[in-house]
Amino acid sequence: MHEAGLAHGDIRPGNVLLTEDQDGSVAGHLSDLRLTRFLTPGTMVTGMGRAGGVEFTDPDLLAGTRPSRRTEVWALGATIHRALTGVGLYGELPEGQPLLAIRRLLSHRPQVHPGLPPADAALVHDCIADADARLATAADVADRLAQLGRAAAA
Repeated sequence: MHEAGLAHGDIRPGNVLLTEDQDGSVAGHLSDLRLTRFLTPGTMVTGMGRAGGVEFTDPDLLAGTRPSRRTEVWALGATIHRALTGVGLYGELPEGQPLLAIRRLLSHRPQVHPGLPPADAALVHDCIADADARLATAADVADRLAQLGRAAAA
């Protein structure tokens, strides 16, 4: 999507579909494109998402930053963290109270679960780092996931 100039805008576990090819390789596909935006400033494809997705939103977006590849990388990191640990980077956010959830995101730093293996924790940290230190693209995240997969298979 990024290569086509689009930001998904709602990356989270429920919008990632995994498929297994005949050769056993696993691929991820994004669904629910309602919040897709053009990466070109000032243009937008669609509107509002669900309040439950706020935990996967880069806090920089909530502070007014434009969507970018790096804001999407943050969402991938939060999604990977939730998938591996079962908890969010901010713990469990108040359900049905989006303003309280946003307040928590803006007033607390995300916390990577201490029980994550070091290589997995490093990937999440690299996805949610401050913008300039963050992995630059979703392709970079995919490469790191592939490395982790190869290491686990060895």
